[in-house]
Amino acid sequence: MTCFKSQQLLEAYLDRELSSEAELKLRNHLDSCEICQKEHSNLISLKELLNNSKSEFPTQPYWEDTKNIILAKTVDKSEPVLKPKTISLRNPEQKAALHRSLISVAASFVILMISIFIGSSHDKDLPTPTFGIDQMFTTYEVDEQLRNYSNYYHKSPTEQLSQ
Repeated sequence: MTCFKSQQLLEAYLDRELSSEAELKLRNHLDSCEICQKEHSNLISLKELLNNSKSEFPTQPYWEDTKNIILAKTVDKSEPVLKPKTISLRNPEQKAALHRSLISVAASFVILMISIFIGSSHDKDLPTPTFGIDQMFTTYEVDEQLRNYSNYYHKSPTEQLSQ
């Protein structure tokens, strides 16, 4: 085991969180490495120091002062929390821009509704299209070639060979 890996595992070793196999490898490494032994003893001293130290729990006045400081910075008691806002359009350019926007939205809506109405009624009036050679608009030469092509494939194989 490398020193880097063993130093990563030291805290888990002290907290007894390692598997028995990993613990055995780490103990073998600690027996042979002075640097890791020193790190191990430093961690043990630190854990003992933290366990023996006493931390004072804040008193009730501390919590009240903290609460008042937070409230003073977040809530202004002289004004209501929710205040209705009004939009004032004092500038004539702003009024004109608002009117143009509203007219554009209304015109778009009207166009949309008309197109939906026309589209839904338009489908009912049209017959279903059928396409064939007779319905194509072509010049005389192309039409003649299409007819010859069509007639050629509608003939029997013996008639095709005779041409």
